[in-house]
Amino acid sequence: AIKLSIPNFYKSMVSDISKKASAIDMEVSSKKANLANVEQRMNSISEVNLDDELSNLIRVQSAYNANARMVTTLQNMLDALLGMKA
Repeated sequence: AIKLSIPNFYKSMVSDISKKASAIDMEVSSKKANLANVEQRMNSISEVNLDDELSNLIRVQSAYNANARMVTTLQNMLDALLGMKA
């Protein structure tokens, strides 16, 4: 059996803990790099193109205005029809 003195046992234990801590630090660094990469990809996917959004807004606004004119025209026609009966 190998017999270790207290100082040698302590050195061995500190060395093992240091190696494990170093391995954990490297793993944490790797995970942080992966997380940053994923966040960058997510941000690039979810970016909003302001030109496209403005174009869509103008298109929807024009459609809304056209529908509002149609409702006004129909209201005027209905008023005219109701006025004929009176």
